[in-house]
Amino acid sequence: NIREWLYVNDSCNAIWETVKSTRKFERVNIGSKNRVSNINIANMVFKIMKDKKLTKLNQNNFLKLVKDRPGHDKRYALNTNFFNKNIKYKMQDNLSSGLTKTIEWYISNLKWLKSTRKTYKYKRLGLL
Repeated sequence: NIREWLYVNDSCNAIWETVKSTRKFERVNIGSKNRVSNINIANMVFKIMKDKKLTKLNQNNFLKLVKDRPGHDKRYALNTNFFNKNIKYKMQDNLSSGLTKTIEWYISNLKWLKSTRKTYKYKRLGLL
C-alpha cells in the first residue's frame, strides 16, 4: 500500500502557511510528493531502530504482515497542485529525518506511550 508521507512538523507548518495565505479557497491538499509503500516505511523504521541499537530484532522477525481491512485502499494519491503552486511551502524534513525524529520523540516519551497501553489494546481502531 502506498501513502504520501510527511513529518508532523512539516504538516503543521504547511497548514499554518496555508491559513496565513491571503488567497481564498475552500480546501487544500497538503502533500510532500513523497509516496512510499508501507512496507518500505516499516523497513526504514527498522533500519533506524537497528542503527540506534533500539531493537534486538533481526531482519527475519521484525515484521508481521496482517490482512488488509475490507475496502482498504491500496494507494492514496493527493492532487497537491494548488498547494504547491499557491502556498509554496518547502518541506523542512526529508522522510528519513522525519522518521528519525518521530522515533526519537517516542523514545523520549516512553512514560506517555506506556500509559496508552491502559486504554489501547493493540487492535485496529475500526474494529473496536
